[in-house]
Amino acid sequence: MPYYSISIDLASKPCLVVGGGRVAFRKVVGLLRAGAKVTVIAKRFIPRFTMLGERVCCLERCFAEGDVVREFALVIGATDSLDVNMAIAAACAEARVLCNIVDNPELCGFIVPSVLRRGPVSIAVSTGGASPFLARAIRKRIAENIGPEYGALGAVLSRLRVALRRRIKEPGVRARFWESFFAVDPVALVGDRGAAHVEALGLDLMESLLDGRGNS
Repeated sequence: MPYYSISIDLASKPCLVVGGGRVAFRKVVGLLRAGAKVTVIAKRFIPRFTMLGERVCCLERCFAEGDVVREFALVIGATDSLDVNMAIAAACAEARVLCNIVDNPELCGFIVPSVLRRGPVSIAVSTGGASPFLARAIRKRIAENIGPEYGALGAVLSRLRVALRRRIKEPGVRARFWESFFAVDPVALVGDRGAAHVEALGLDLMESLLDGRGNS
């Protein structure tokens, strides 16, 4: 089945996870990191769920078809029962809610990739549900080459982008800025000299472009 890769803003969005085991816990933690409001339904919860406190609404009972409502941004089924998982998928289809059933790609409306995070930088690896273990192995290989300096640089670039858009209006001049900025290998510079040094270089470059156009 072909999938289209997108990013969804889940900040403050209600999401449902069905299941109370280790896999469900990992899914809940991921949703919380995305800022979602999470409800979890399960007959039993592993003790680890108590660590989440009031950040999660845990309902200790069986899943019911009426639990899936349109207000949920997405639903994740993480139970060890095929019948329950199929019921979750059917309820989501009826309510037109995005659904992911762990280890059952044929029941999924979307696939959760394996994600490497470095500050504001996220790299997602997906095998289209064929093998989550392979996706994690690839992510681990990528992590060996994408260190924390990429996250630090991402934060710098975010600030420089705001300043550039405020101070330089011409798209062509902005393009020249980024071409010049990346010509000096800013990732290596962050590792050698630090993020503050690279940000200062970016601001100096911005000033030079402004001076070259006769602006102060």
